Amino acid sequence: MSSKSEKLYSIIQGIFGCVVILTNLIIPFTLTKMTIKVYLVGAIIWGFGIAYYGFFYNIHSFFIGSAIVAIGLPIASLTRIYLIQSLVPEEKWGEHLVQMQFCYIFQIQFL
Repeated sequence: MSSKSEKLYSIIQGIFGCVVILTNLIIPFTLTKMTIKVYLVGAIIWGFGIAYYGFFYNIHSFFIGSAIVAIGLPIASLTRIYLIQSLVPEEKWGEHLVQMQFCYIFQIQFL
């Protein structure tokens, strides 16, 4: 697409990072109650950003699409974490992660 693809990729990553940081700073002030609806909205936003990449395949759309994804991804991720921590009992936190690490270390596979 371009002779300066590495430079463009770095710029797109920088824009993505800046928008993610700004979104993470704004979320606590705008979203007072995180629900499954907020999670779905966040997932739809970043899904739209990914679809935007596919439909409009040019350099400018990569900048816009990465900004859209950078807005939706933190909303969905933070809401998911909040919902898991509020709905799963505290003694169950991390249990799945420990099981997955054990299986990875000892190369055990579940059927």
